[in-house]
Amino acid sequence: MRASVVLPTPIYSLHLVHGTYSLIHLVHFWLLHSVSLRLAYGSSLGNPGPAGAAGIIRNIKGHVRLSYQVALGTTTSVIAELTVVWRGLELALAHGLAPIMVEVDATMVIELLQSRASEKWEVQHLIMRIVQIQHVLGSDVRHIFREENGAADHLAKEVASL
Repeated sequence: MRASVVLPTPIYSLHLVHGTYSLIHLVHFWLLHSVSLRLAYGSSLGNPGPAGAAGIIRNIKGHVRLSYQVALGTTTSVIAELTVVWRGLELALAHGLAPIMVEVDATMVIELLQSRASEKWEVQHLIMRIVQIQHVLGSDVRHIFREENGAADHLAKEVASL
C-alpha cells in the first residue's frame, strides 16, 4: 500500500509596491489541509517603540474564528512579537481551538522558539510560556511573507498608535 501526501493548495495574489518603479510580487497563500486553525499576527511600530498585539485565528476555509487586539505600551520588537504569539496561543487554549498553526513573518521568532534560549530573562520567560502552550495545543510555527499577514498587522498598528 502506498502512502499519499496531501500538498497544500495555493491561492495566488499580486502585491503591488508603488514608488519610482512599480514592483509586482506573486504571493502564495496556502490552504493547509492538515491543520484546522491558523494564527496570524502583527506587532510593533518601533524598537523600542509603541507596540500593539493583534491576531486573527482562522479555520481551514479562511473564516475568522477569533481575533484580538491589545496595546502593549512601549517595548522592543522582540518582546512584542513573542507577546502576541503567547497571547494568541493562550486565547486558542481558552477557547479550545486546536491544533493550530502559528504563522509568523519574523524569522527571529522562529529562531528563538527553535533554540528555546535567550540571554534576556524577559524573552526567555515568554519563550517558555509559548513552548508550554504549544505542547498542549499541538501547535507549530511556520514562516509566511509579510503580505500574507496584512490584516493582523493592520490591527496591531491601529492599536499601537492609540
